[in-house]
Amino acid sequence: MRVLTRTLPDGEVLAVGELIASQQETSENRLVGLLVTGPLLLLLITITVGRSIHAALKPVDRLTREAALISVTEDSTRRLHTVPGHDEIARLAQTLDDMLHRLTVAFQHERAFVDDASHELRTPVAVIRGELELALSDLQDHAGVETSLRAAFAETERLQRLCEDLLVLARERAGTLTLRSEALDVTDFLVAFVRRLSTTLSLHVTIDSDPGGVEWRGDGLRLEQILANLVVNAQAAGSSHVRLQARGRSDNAGITLSVEDDGPGFPPGFLDRAFERFTRADAARTRQGGAGLGLALVSALTHALGGSVSASNDSALGGASVRLSLPSISNSSHPESF
Repeated sequence: MRVLTRTLPDGEVLAVGELIASQQETSENRLVGLLVTGPLLLLLITITVGRSIHAALKPVDRLTREAALISVTEDSTRRLHTVPGHDEIARLAQTLDDMLHRLTVAFQHERAFVDDASHELRTPVAVIRGELELALSDLQDHAGVETSLRAAFAETERLQRLCEDLLVLARERAGTLTLRSEALDVTDFLVAFVRRLSTTLSLHVTIDSDPGGVEWRGDGLRLEQILANLVVNAQAAGSSHVRLQARGRSDNAGITLSVEDDGPGFPPGFLDRAFERFTRADAARTRQGGAGLGLALVSALTHALGGSVSASNDSALGGASVRLSLPSISNSSHPESF
């Protein structure tokens, strides 16, 4: 028995007693109930949580199987299953699908590059072989042999230029394109460039630069490659006048260059892909048999120099315009290769 006593104000003592057997019985009943229902409740919770986790991870399992199937079949055109909702798994599925799409586009570009390069290399090789076979067929015909050899030599030069262009593009993409850093007076540089160019091209080339001169530190050889490709493209398009414009940048940390011509300009729809490899505008701009690497080289070399390039049809001469923005490269921050 449990007893409680208290002294009342009038001096009497109040005693209250209660048998504890009923409390013990109640506690024992509760303990038995917990021992019986506890494991069942734990089992129910485990099953419920397991099913919830399985349902939550089911999209992940499906994505895993789909990704494995794409890897086995090498079918990059397949897409991952879209997971509804806006939770972490849905965002993961969308991110993986976007990554797969970008990889597919990259693979397609590389495949197209290999196909185009093979086609461009095959043509001069076939011509060289044909001319040599023609020369060997009748060695007594000295005039015919000379004509064939000269034709083979011209194709060999074209093949060499194509290989050099492909090598530059490959090195730029791999980050191993060697660059130099030298101080240049851009105005003097352009004057010397035009003088050398006048011996090989029938173009009227003018120079427009800041009266006070334009100073730039960078790789003059790569800059000359850029300008040569742009001027050659202008002549191939049928231009008769090309203007080279040089200005110092507003931040005094580089230069802006533009090459404008009076030709027909770029055709509609071509500007968006003008700097892609093996891209030709139309017959008018490729009548000299170019491989479609000129603007791609311009873009690659400009980015290697840390600059940017854009093309438009807003030339003051009425034709195409290509603008370059090139930062100056200091000796301390310029590596041996880019």
